[in-house]
Amino acid sequence: MARKGETFLVIDIGSSKISGTLGEIRDREIIIHASNYEPTTGISGGKVTHIEEAKRAITSLIRKLRVKGVKMPKEAHVLITGSHLANTYSKGIATIGENNHREQQISAKHIRIALEQAKKIRLPQSKEIVSVFPSAYYVDGDQVKRPYNMMGIRLEIDTFILTGESTPLRNIEIALLSANIRSKEYLYQPIMASYGVLDPEDLETGILLIDIGKDTTDIAAWSGGTLLFSKTLNIGGDTITYDIANILHLRRSDAEKLKIEHGNCDPDSVDKKALIPIEVYDGEKKSIYKRELAEIIRATVEDIFLEIRDELKKKRLITVDRQGKVTTSLISVGAVLVGGTSLLPGIKEVGKSVLNLPSLSGKLRWKKVPPDMNTPAFASLWGAIEYKYRQIKEDPTGELVKKERSKLFLEDIKDFFRKNF
Repeated sequence: MARKGETFLVIDIGSSKISGTLGEIRDREIIIHASNYEPTTGISGGKVTHIEEAKRAITSLIRKLRVKGVKMPKEAHVLITGSHLANTYSKGIATIGENNHREQQISAKHIRIALEQAKKIRLPQSKEIVSVFPSAYYVDGDQVKRPYNMMGIRLEIDTFILTGESTPLRNIEIALLSANIRSKEYLYQPIMASYGVLDPEDLETGILLIDIGKDTTDIAAWSGGTLLFSKTLNIGGDTITYDIANILHLRRSDAEKLKIEHGNCDPDSVDKKALIPIEVYDGEKKSIYKRELAEIIRATVEDIFLEIRDELKKKRLITVDRQGKVTTSLISVGAVLVGGTSLLPGIKEVGKSVLNLPSLSGKLRWKKVPPDMNTPAFASLWGAIEYKYRQIKEDPTGELVKKERSKLFLEDIKDFFRKNF
């Protein structure tokens, strides 16, 4: 993220809001200077759909994050999602050395070499590598949690490689440049959301992260500390809004208000006779049965979980028999729900019913969060902070102190002169 004593900037590109955090790494600890968010209508499904609106939202967010006496970085760690992104797995290898005992110690340089090798995959011209996430490390064939400073001859890294269409990425970069910010790296939202609410034991035991946002649903399945599968689906909270609007013949703004103020996924818990008065066109008033609203919402939420179930079945993470019963040996803990739509009453029960898994509400692991951002809707933003904090503490991919960085820089210079002179 940043060297010791340097500020860093994290920006989370969402469909209903763009959020961000300005922080600093000091004495191997993270200090948060400012956190805020800005509503936007310029992003849909992870893509920029209105460039001027996206520019406005990002510029406004950066203005909110400025703190007197704290330098604003020119580069940001940018969180993204969307169906325009895809993922694949690749293995990177680095030979540590066989003869010289000192050369057998694994350094950040070896990890970097293995990660760079993992990037050597074929892609269409319209696509590019967005980010590389180490999912498992092996030293001389044995899986390890932290290879840095271990002794060995051969280092292998299983990586999760996120690829994306070039055009949506360029549009995000244009929007960032309006605030004089460039992307330092892209981070995948479902992975960051996982770090936002799941502890290391969860990732080891086996767990499913479900992030239901405005118009996308991200899923990430973990087991043995490894990311087994992740995908973004084009379905989310807006799907519920559209169904309410279409079935009840309402404007989308009125349907959204109904969902937020009276939304419920459990029709049986609602009084059959309870009415919700609403105002429609030209001051005309109308009444909606609260139970009918709940039935519409439950049906759409079931569809969301059924799509998730289908994806997990395709990847053989679960099995589904003819009666629809789900079994799994990989996802032991259950499903953890985050995202704004996860706040709907009764949604956990629907998830449990469709997936046959315990369904839990995600709780942020990062504790120093402003009250208005202390919700599952900000799981990916705070997950990025948690993720980088673990990197600082464990140093698995080269978040080094200055002395080690200087040594690595000198090694690179020596390599250059050896190869060219």
